[in-house]
Amino acid sequence: MKPEKLYFLSILVLLALSLAAFAGCGDDDDDDDDDDVAVDDDADDDADDDADDDGGWPGDQTVNILTPDGDVQVSLNGLPYSDCVDSDPDDGGTFPGVLVKDVVDAAIGSKDFDAGDYKFNFVASDGYDPLGKKMDGDFRTLPDYDQLPLGCFIEYEEEGKYTDIKVIWDDALEFPGYMRARMMDGGSIEMVENILFDQDVTMTVEFDGGTPAAAVNLNGLPAFWDGDDLAVYVHHVILDAAFEEFDTYTYYYAINFIGNDDYSLLDHIEGLGDDVTDLPWWDDNDDKNVHNMWLKDAGDDGYQVFFADELFPSSYSAKYMDNGTIEIHDITDLVE
Repeated sequence: MKPEKLYFLSILVLLALSLAAFAGCGDDDDDDDDDDVAVDDDADDDADDDADDDGGWPGDQTVNILTPDGDVQVSLNGLPYSDCVDSDPDDGGTFPGVLVKDVVDAAIGSKDFDAGDYKFNFVASDGYDPLGKKMDGDFRTLPDYDQLPLGCFIEYEEEGKYTDIKVIWDDALEFPGYMRARMMDGGSIEMVENILFDQDVTMTVEFDGGTPAAAVNLNGLPAFWDGDDLAVYVHHVILDAAFEEFDTYTYYYAINFIGNDDYSLLDHIEGLGDDVTDLPWWDDNDDKNVHNMWLKDAGDDGYQVFFADELFPSSYSAKYMDNGTIEIHDITDLVE
C-alpha cells in the first residue's frame, strides 16, 4: 500500500476513535446533567412540600370580620405562618402566628370599599370590647390598615385549661396592653370608619370645684354620620377637655348645657329646679347614658344636643351650643 493511502487510513482511524471518545464523554455529561436535574427537582419538590407544611396554619380557629358589606367568618387554617415576637414579660418569646393583615385580607378580598378608610377594633369571644370599654368609642388610636402587618394572632394557653388565640403587636406601635386582645377564637375584628369632625366650632367645658375651664375645638374629634349630618358625641368633647379629676369609674356626674344665648337646662327645664340629678348622667353604669348624646349643626338653631331612643324629652335638646358651655357637676354625694 502506498504511504499516502496508509497515512490517510491512519488519519481516518484516529478521527473515528476521537469522535467515539467525545460521544462517550457527552453521554456522561448528559447523564450527570440529567441526574443533577433529577436531584434538583426532588430537592425543589421537598422544599415545596416543606413550604406547604410550614406555610399553612394547622389550627381551626376562626375570626369574624365585621366589614361594611357584611360579616365574614375567616378560618385561620391554611393561612401563612409568620415568626411573631411576643414581648410579654411573663411568657414572651418568638412564636408561629398569622398576620392580622392576612386574616383581614382573606375577608375583604375585592370588596367595594377602601380598607384604608377604616380602623380595626378587636372584640373577644366573650364580648369584651376595648373600643367601648377602654376607649369610650374614640377610635382614633385603633390600628389602621397599614399597621395590620405589625399584628399577629398567636396561640396561648389559659392556665392549662384551654388553648385560644390572642393578638400581639410590634412594640414600635406602643399600643396599650388592652390592645393585646385575648379569646379571639370566635371573636371579631370590627371595621370602624375613620371619620373625623371637620367643622371649626368651639365649646367651653367646665368642671365644678374650681378647675379652670377648657376650650375644646370639635375639629378633628371622632365623628359619625347622623343621617346626612356629621355629628360628635358629647362625651368625646368632655374627654378632650382632659380634666385630671374626671373619673367616671368612681364618681357620678350630671351634665348641664348652656347655649351661647345663656339658656341653661338647669335653670329652665320645667320642674327641674336646682336638682342636678335630673340632668343627664355619666357614670360607670351609664345611667341616663351620656354616650347616647351628640351634637350637630341644626341650622338656625346652631349646634344642638340630640339624644338616642328618646332618652330625654325634646326640651332637653339644648340649642346654640357653638361657643356654648358643657357644665359637669359631681353628684356622687347626692346619689350614693
